[in-house]
Amino acid sequence: MGPQMKPLRSLINSQVLITGATGFVGQHLVHQLLEQSQAVRILTRGKRYLPLSWANRVEVLHGDLTDPSTLARAVADVTTVYHLAGELREPSLMHTVNVEGTRNLLAACEKSSVRHVVHLSSVGVMGATQVGAVDEDLPCHPLNEYERSKYESETIALEWSTKTGIRVTVIRPTIVFGEGARNASNSMLSWLRAIQAGRFVFFDRLAIANYVYVDDVVHACHLALTSNARGIFIVADSCLLTDFVNAAADLLGVPPPRLFIPARFAAIAAFVMQTIWRGSPLTLSRVRALSNRTRYTSMRIQRDLAWQPINGWRKGLRRTIAWYRERGQL
Repeated sequence: MGPQMKPLRSLINSQVLITGATGFVGQHLVHQLLEQSQAVRILTRGKRYLPLSWANRVEVLHGDLTDPSTLARAVADVTTVYHLAGELREPSLMHTVNVEGTRNLLAACEKSSVRHVVHLSSVGVMGATQVGAVDEDLPCHPLNEYERSKYESETIALEWSTKTGIRVTVIRPTIVFGEGARNASNSMLSWLRAIQAGRFVFFDRLAIANYVYVDDVVHACHLALTSNARGIFIVADSCLLTDFVNAAADLLGVPPPRLFIPARFAAIAAFVMQTIWRGSPLTLSRVRALSNRTRYTSMRIQRDLAWQPINGWRKGLRRTIAWYRERGQL
């Protein structure tokens, strides 16, 4: 990452706007679009440094989804908007940013040349808990404030599309991993360190790892741009958790984990530990995540957009581990 770039004023015919471009998925999307010689404009609040490789190649506009007065210029002369921005950490801001911010952006798009909005969401909005395969037809029951705000923003975007005729494609990835994820919210790095140290514990031998490599999510976003598809698409590359963890152990050069505690006993232990120890590494949410048997399917996007994971979770895992090692984090 380099010093803060100044806004570039020479790119006046940008055709693609990206919100959330400085985030994990956003940075990968910008890099891919630049490789394809696409003119890229980003909307940023200016609080993060931008990669040096974007200098003189990306048009940078400073603005905020919660400030409608900054959005008209952002969507001017744009035909496609990738809406990736969202509040992930502060629940009190999630409705303002994720819901009202989306509403503000769409209102600006309606008065511009925008013809397509690609809206990045999450399978979390579905609140799925059942065993087996689930697809986009499953009714949504979001379980927390973030999921509720993202589901409401999806609904607003799709209803707006019906009203205006402007195409909206909603991409719902599973848990996205890859190079460049920030440590503050990086469960993957914690997993890998536990595997490397021989501390990883299985709670269910049939649990599913609902992960997808970041560049495969970016590929789905690109296909959404180049197709006429509308509606909601799950992007997943799920596998057995045992396969995922054993592959990671092999790449890390350590024996595969053998520790196993049945989920029902782990949940009791987690409840007790959380009660007496605020920083307990064993939590109920972690037990649930590692004993989850829900498998998200990508049949719709495979059928309608011809999407396949061009990298796949195995290659993505190898690249991710190599990236962490280069930085001394593993």
